[in-house]
Amino acid sequence: MIEDKVIICDCGSTSHQVRVHFVSSYIIARSGEREYPDEVYIETNLNPERSIWQRIVIGLKYIFGIQDRDGQFCCVCLDREKVLELREVIDNFIIDSIAH
Repeated sequence: MIEDKVIICDCGSTSHQVRVHFVSSYIIARSGEREYPDEVYIETNLNPERSIWQRIVIGLKYIFGIQDRDGQFCCVCLDREKVLELREVIDNFIIDSIAH
């Protein structure tokens, strides 16, 4: 199973988005590649409107490991245990939102 979901910020700006991606280890095993445990990959992207030259400079800084104060790129891989922890936080948020 492959799932890919892009979530846009409540502010409505498509420049502020989170991408959640999941590939089952079953699919990876069938493709002949090394088998990995099921993981959820979460990537945040703050993508302000910039000129092509500004984006090239940002890309070069990223390639050479120079930290940018904006921190546009960030990602995390969550195993099954961490996904359950995240689910607990989200469940608590939903319960608290309904109560108020």
